Amino acid sequence: MAITTDKQSLKVQLDSSRHRLEQMVQALRQDAAVGTRIKTSVARHPGSWFGAAAVAGLLCSLIPSARPKTVVKGVTPNDRTESAGIAALSLTAVKIALNFAKPMFTKWAEAKFKRQMGSRRTA
Repeated sequence: MAITTDKQSLKVQLDSSRHRLEQMVQALRQDAAVGTRIKTSVARHPGSWFGAAAVAGLLCSLIPSARPKTVVKGVTPNDRTESAGIAALSLTAVKIALNFAKPMFTKWAEAKFKRQMGSRRTA
């Protein structure tokens, strides 16, 4: 009989330990659920959160940049910039002309391909 009572008491102790461990795990999960706590806090106090976000944005905008400002002194157009502009305009004109000529080139290539395939069939 002593063995069964020891066994039962161990079983009861094990069950209570499991129950306490399960409660501790649930409490730890609730403590670690930062996202859920933030969501509920924002839902309860939206004005405070938006006000804090506005103040944080204002403070961030007042932080000076780490880069020094670049000062460009008297840029004057020269031959290179003018020739680059002319080249850009001419390339744009060529592109537009080729876009308009594309259907004509496609029909010409198709006709040539058909003629060549027709001559190969007869040969």
